[in-house]
Amino acid sequence: MDLRLPNSYFDYLMKLNRSPSALSGNWFTRYELHFLHEFLMIGAEWAVFTPGQAKVAHQVALTAITSLGPGAEAIVVNWIRRLIFHPEFIQRGCDLETNLEQLHINETTKSLLSKTVNDLSQVAKFYSSHLFPEKLTGDSATALTLEHRQLLPADWIYLPLVMLYQKDLEKPLEANEGVSETALYSLQAVYVLLSLRPTWFFRIQPAEHYARLACTFMAGNDLFLEKSICDYMWPILRKLAVQHLDFSRPVAGVDDFIDLLVSLLNFFLMSINEFESQFFQIRSLGQSVRSSFLR
Repeated sequence: MDLRLPNSYFDYLMKLNRSPSALSGNWFTRYELHFLHEFLMIGAEWAVFTPGQAKVAHQVALTAITSLGPGAEAIVVNWIRRLIFHPEFIQRGCDLETNLEQLHINETTKSLLSKTVNDLSQVAKFYSSHLFPEKLTGDSATALTLEHRQLLPADWIYLPLVMLYQKDLEKPLEANEGVSETALYSLQAVYVLLSLRPTWFFRIQPAEHYARLACTFMAGNDLFLEKSICDYMWPILRKLAVQHLDFSRPVAGVDDFIDLLVSLLNFFLMSINEFESQFFQIRSLGQSVRSSFLR
């Protein structure tokens, strides 16, 4: 069956994309968000969106997800799994090869981005389980409550990293507690959205991105030295480095950004000292073994 939707529906998406604030700050927008959910799900399932419309729909879902309130948990999960981190839907909204050419990036980066987009299904499962660890009951997509608050903050993409750091503060984490997996999936999500949706990504000031990414360095001991983490962390930091870092503006969740940077530098110094100590221990051991063979 060939499903066709009126052009006015797509005009509506374009309007939301230009004025995302239209979906927040009002209790009655809950009804509109439920309508938007059904519209986006139909469009995704029946593939009625053109590439340009699919790109707009993806951007609208990214923005509108932070307007959803209590009772809409199922909508959040649906959008994460079937829109925001759905490989086919993302690629429908942009010719990935053409997009990569326009970004003027080298072959290694092209390969990494293409591979990461194709593997986003695992990222979607990870975010769904971490944002809502309790099993969802019933169809919360149709629930309307009197409570008016956001389910997710604007920087929800960093929540798993922030929670990882908070757990490490309470009790140093062990490698078998899913530390590497949490950091890797989070950085993959950040890398894809930074590369393909920079306008959405930088609605948050660069200093906030740095503050959230710092959690990767300060949690899990030498987590930041793992190759799989470095493969994503350094390209992300390089892209952030060209942005203007404004220290005068407050950073959400951080009392003093300068104090955070000092803590981060102190952590690096401790890590370097520990690494040097281990290096010299290994070197001394190697020299002892070598001497025993020469005797």
